[in-house]
Amino acid sequence: LFEAEKFIPFNVERHIISSGILRIGDVEGSDVLITAMDGPLMENSLRIAAAAGFEPSVADVSSVALVRAFTINTEPVDEGTSAMILSISRSQADLSIVHDGMLSSTRSQIYGIERLANELREAMHLDRDLTDEELRSLDLQRPDEFLLEGGVTSESQVNTGQTKVGDAVRDWLAKTVRFIRQTYDFASREHQVPPSSVVFLTGEAIHLTGLPEALQATLGIRVTWFDPASKLARGKKAYIEESTLPGFAAGVGSVLRLAEEEENPAIRHERVNLLPPEYLERQEASERQILLMISGTMVLITFILIYLVFDMRADHRQQLYDRYTEYNEDLAESVEEIREKERKLEIIDTIMSDQAGALLILDEVSRHNAMGPKHKSGSVTLTEFSYVVADEVSFSGHALTIEDISGFVDYLEKLQQPDGRPVFSSVGIPNNKPRDLSRNRPTVWEFSVTANLGDEEENS
Repeated sequence: LFEAEKFIPFNVERHIISSGILRIGDVEGSDVLITAMDGPLMENSLRIAAAAGFEPSVADVSSVALVRAFTINTEPVDEGTSAMILSISRSQADLSIVHDGMLSSTRSQIYGIERLANELREAMHLDRDLTDEELRSLDLQRPDEFLLEGGVTSESQVNTGQTKVGDAVRDWLAKTVRFIRQTYDFASREHQVPPSSVVFLTGEAIHLTGLPEALQATLGIRVTWFDPASKLARGKKAYIEESTLPGFAAGVGSVLRLAEEEENPAIRHERVNLLPPEYLERQEASERQILLMISGTMVLITFILIYLVFDMRADHRQQLYDRYTEYNEDLAESVEEIREKERKLEIIDTIMSDQAGALLILDEVSRHNAMGPKHKSGSVTLTEFSYVVADEVSFSGHALTIEDISGFVDYLEKLQQPDGRPVFSSVGIPNNKPRDLSRNRPTVWEFSVTANLGDEEENS
């Protein structure tokens, strides 16, 4: 939780936080993924699943599940390059960039094939939605030839010989290409991801004719389809159409995860699971209860057999009494273990209450209008935050100019508590130094500043 507070710019206590190990390294350290999910949103999803009669086993991260399906079902890309996995569903598009067998960057946008269908419907002035069969008849390389019965179109206002239906398709393709390029440019700039040699397509857009060719012509790199279930046993697909499997690429990745965890349960605790902690505790308690019931039934059957085999002599009754006493002693040990766990939980609650002050300060600092990436025009980012209860707070980060650093210090000095008193009794003089970035990018300033908490007299 403490590590998550450094990276998550919102109320941590409201969210479900989970972490997973992406790759275990040597002396250079390991790669760990920290994830957060809004608690009420997850609760709503669990209610929907319960209403449908399902009990979720895992709440996975779609991009991680997609990469898992990709790495299991495809051969590694050329060394020194990266690969992009683009999953286009009905409502959104997810792009994940894989380098050296690991997820390096991911991004989503609400712009799927449903948006394309709506734009086509408007271009043809139809008063109904397009069916899946009608969308499959569309050739994205020749969009000007597409026209459904009952629809009308007109000549494009941009190019002679083209139609507004074709313009709608070209606009959708252009936005998809822009989404891919922006995501890669960010990954290349922030994570030093090498150039991508191929784009793998999956999702419900697999039924759009000519989509790989249309994207390849614009991007200039190879674009091909990717089957997320190519290595699954084909004989076990009786409950779902094979042609629809690419639309469940992330789901296939989660199924493969459950299969791995069934073979090796130890890795379950190394992976992200965004189900609420209390939900997981209920699942574990239910499993323990079932095991206890089975054990209790077996014990009861054992006693009945013993009673039926032996007569009611005193020595036999004494044997039953001895067994009962031993069972109570075992229960006493279990009760003591539960009480020990309750004491540990009380200690954890105390630690979490001490961290509440740090969360409030982070929440106030994130409101600074120059703070990025929360604000698009942000020119100051924080890279490290240190909090000592009732003592001091230290900030470290990057700024575009010295003036931005001064503005951040002024903002800290002006922060007030609800009763009007300043949050910090004093703010130190910031330490800063320039840092030259590669690729002819502008110089940024690294800075650190320490602010004291409480009144001057109390600190003295």
